[in-house]
Amino acid sequence: MRGPIPLIAGAAILASLPAHAQAVSDPRCPYSFETRVARPTIVVAQARVTCAVERDTGLAGRVIAEARQALGRAVGGAEAEARGKAVEARTERRFTLDVERVHLTDRVASLLSTATEREGDARPSVTPRSLTWDLDRGLYVTLGELFREPRPGGPAMTALRDAVRGALRERAPALADAIKAEPQSFRAWTLTPGADAARASGITFHYGTSERAPEGATAFVPAEVLAPHLTAARRELFGVERR
Repeated sequence: MRGPIPLIAGAAILASLPAHAQAVSDPRCPYSFETRVARPTIVVAQARVTCAVERDTGLAGRVIAEARQALGRAVGGAEAEARGKAVEARTERRFTLDVERVHLTDRVASLLSTATEREGDARPSVTPRSLTWDLDRGLYVTLGELFREPRPGGPAMTALRDAVRGALRERAPALADAIKAEPQSFRAWTLTPGADAARASGITFHYGTSERAPEGATAFVPAEVLAPHLTAARRELFGVERR
């Protein structure tokens, strides 16, 4: 598990943006920035973190820092690819990262962001990203930390595989068949709010656009399915007993 990570104020990060990055709204709320790069391919990168993220979690600064890194890599890759193109072949390539959804219990916050890449008029590529944070301890919460035996092919990963496959079977059968009993199949996940604000009702897994799921997909796994595999410390988070 990673140790405590100091949070950085969102305003301080915005103040440190390079000259070509321009704030596109009030820097306090929502936190936003836009970067434009004029090359043979015109690259536009944008990031936005809504007010709810800061109000409910205080994590806006950290999320913006990670958004800048992700968009920086995307812009760098686009520039490198564009160097081999003729100057006349100017297309627009757009990268967007929106952090909007916050799933909260009294102790843990799950943030879901959406990274979208579009070139010209082509169909956009959408990739979900997630961050789950223990508000009391100031630590990231990994999926593996929730389970007693998180190893690939173990009982927890096998239970997740079977539940997610079942949830996806009708809407995205090709994606369902590709789900394996290993952490790589469950990269983007968020806690799903329950009726009680102190507890989650389960976990929702998020999948981006792909040949197997052109529109993307989500799969909900209820707490009752998770219960036999959760650690004692995390069963309280879902309000379930080990069976």
